[in-house]
Amino acid sequence: MVFSTSEHSNTARCSQQASDIVFLAADSNRPSAGGVTRSVRFAFAVGELAIECLKSPLIIQFPIPGHGPSFNMTSPAPELSAALALLEEAVSNEQLSASAAENIRSWLTEARYAQYRPQVLQHVTSHQWQQLDDAFWTIIPFGTGGRRGRMYPIGSNTINDRTIGESAQGLADYVRQVTPADESLACAIAYDTRHQSRHFAELAAEIMVAAGFQVYFLDDYRPTPQLSFLVRQQHCQCGIMVTASHNPPSDNAVKVYWSSGG
Repeated sequence: MVFSTSEHSNTARCSQQASDIVFLAADSNRPSAGGVTRSVRFAFAVGELAIECLKSPLIIQFPIPGHGPSFNMTSPAPELSAALALLEEAVSNEQLSASAAENIRSWLTEARYAQYRPQVLQHVTSHQWQQLDDAFWTIIPFGTGGRRGRMYPIGSNTINDRTIGESAQGLADYVRQVTPADESLACAIAYDTRHQSRHFAELAAEIMVAAGFQVYFLDDYRPTPQLSFLVRQQHCQCGIMVTASHNPPSDNAVKVYWSSGG
């Protein structure tokens, strides 16, 4: 099934035209026969800028309905002030690390995290300090080939829509930075059988498309070597594999591959 490119609508807010997504069938490394053209809307908030690319009636929005928190740009000022005071009190009482409090404060006050604010507020007002400390004490690092960790709907130190989205956006920005302007961009994406892997892979695909990449998406559970092969076969600049390999079932990860497949 081939998702073909069309011009942006007048309401689209994107610096460039979106690229194709090619879904590769489970039993083949070729696009499915009888390609179907649909319109797809891809949207992702980067900082305070909402990138929205309309492709010309399947509509996929971020966050995907049924996955992740609902979007709410506002929180009552008294409730927010009270939550910030609770953070300071928890740090003073050694119930919460200072680094976690700093990251939580960002998620409560910065516009780019607005859709997660209700869940963060609920955790703070119910004094879920251990959960908050685990989820926010640091920013999940780029380790062996990517970022991996425990899945949790909020947190800078967990795998969720925000950290997966930031990972894909960071990869797209770096590849664009080191790629000649006249060279077309492509990314291969695959996923395994872990919880949310398909969802995270689709989210990464949306973001790469919004950044101007053609995406080759392996449309079923795949082992990592197939992603590595696809990167080289389709001459992609990069690849994304959603898998946490040998980590516990509670974990997931995004692994990044270069044009060499490694």
